[in-house]
Amino acid sequence: MKWIKRKLRQWVNEAGDDPIYAGNVEKNYQIGVRDNNRVDDNPTLTFRIFSAQNGLILEFHSYDEKTDRRSNTTYIINEGEDIADYVRQTLPMEMLKVNQ
Repeated sequence: MKWIKRKLRQWVNEAGDDPIYAGNVEKNYQIGVRDNNRVDDNPTLTFRIFSAQNGLILEFHSYDEKTDRRSNTTYIINEGEDIADYVRQTLPMEMLKVNQ
C-alpha cells in the first residue's frame, strides 16, 4: 500500500513541473487598499478577480486587526458586464464595511 502512495505522490509532483499543466493555472489579481503606505504590512482589504465559465468572480477579503476577524464577500460578474464599472460600484461598499 505504501508503494501506491509513493507512486501517486511522485506522479503529482512530476505533473506540477510539466509545462502543459503550468499553462492552465488561472490568473488572479490581488490589490491591497490601506490608509498608510507601508508595503510590508498586510493589507486591510484585498480583492481578486477570477475567471469563470460565463463571466468573472470578484472576491473581497478583509481582515480586522482589532477583533482578529476575517470576512469574504463574493460577487458574480456576468459575461456582458464591464469589470471596471462593477468594481467601481462595489469597492466603496466594501471599504465602508471595513472602516466601521
